Amino acid sequence: MAVKVFGVLFSVGASMPVGKEGPMIHSGAIAAAVAPRFMQRKINGKWEYVFRNDRVMRDFVSGGAAAGVAAAFGAPIGGVLFRLEYGCCFCILALTCRIMFSTMCTLLVLNIFVSGTYEHGHSDES
Repeated sequence: MAVKVFGVLFSVGASMPVGKEGPMIHSGAIAAAVAPRFMQRKINGKWEYVFRNDRVMRDFVSGGAAAGVAAAFGAPIGGVLFRLEYGCCFCILALTCRIMFSTMCTLLVLNIFVSGTYEHGHSDES
């Protein structure tokens, strides 16, 4: 998994013409499935997991897949539409807005990383 994630991240960051759509969706879903397991809070002196039910985990995975689509295609609305079409059973407006925000943040981070690969004053077309 680590090799796949790093390989896909570096190939997308370098704007290489590889088949990145499937691995980006899969990597986003994996990251979103693992993230809630580390979110804990202290209740009555005991640490408990915040997100333990299946509904919330399913929402995280569908949001991660949407972020992967947004990163692969550079289209946050496309990621949200992918999530609505394939990743959810029903539509909740608040969750859709959160996923739209996460896909926009995904593109912001991707554009920051990609902008560091180009030299000032040079473009791909020259």
